[in-house]
Amino acid sequence: MALKRLRVALSTGLLASSLMAVIGVVVAPLQAGAEIGTCGTKSNYWDGISAQPVSGAFEGASAMITNETSQVCDTDTSQDNYTLASTYFADYQVSSWVQSGFIRWYNAPTYGWFFGQVWDTYDNYKHTAYSGAAISGVETHHFWEEWRSSCSCVYALIDGDTGYAHTMENPNTKWTKTPLFAEWFGETTYLESDVPGYAATQTAFTQIRVQLKSDSSFSNNLQYTGSYNYNVPRWSQCAISGGTNENKSWCEWTSNSS
Repeated sequence: MALKRLRVALSTGLLASSLMAVIGVVVAPLQAGAEIGTCGTKSNYWDGISAQPVSGAFEGASAMITNETSQVCDTDTSQDNYTLASTYFADYQVSSWVQSGFIRWYNAPTYGWFFGQVWDTYDNYKHTAYSGAAISGVETHHFWEEWRSSCSCVYALIDGDTGYAHTMENPNTKWTKTPLFAEWFGETTYLESDVPGYAATQTAFTQIRVQLKSDSSFSNNLQYTGSYNYNVPRWSQCAISGGTNENKSWCEWTSNSS
């Protein structure tokens, strides 16, 4: 079975919506540096892993992620120039998804913000929400997408029960491009920017799990997995660790500054 890897852009227009409108103020941002100063071709680029069901179906994704910092290129000074890491649940054509993670763009605080996002083309519903305060340092948090029977929807969650966004319809029945699958990755809008983490401070994803449609429990059996790296000369990743029914871990980082 080939793991499908086809994604539409993570609409920069959505992420470029004014942060001032979301959190009210931006305090003491640090000037962004860049591993490569001049931004190249704007698109969406990933360094990550995917899990796809072999039997049954998935309805959510989960991981603990340590939010290491990263730098973006300098010549695009908009919020479209971002770097992020997240957990992610999507339809097979990646036309609709739910995700949660942390994000940093040009001229943002060192560790950026938490965010949750729903991009649902079936229901024409798109929403991104950010944390009310910037992340203060290197921290490990639980990022997860969970299907809930109380709303027949999927929530983008960070720690405990903090819901940042949720679908308006039930992906289990509405999202017809199946199988639905899970991902864990770093993403940038330029190859010249860094995915979060560096060789000495790699971005760690631990307790990686998928939510099973059969009973809505979270399982560490990821079934069929694949990996991808859109920028092999500059970005690196470790292999997924953990046996079939053991906790899974994975990491990524920027390894080359040129």
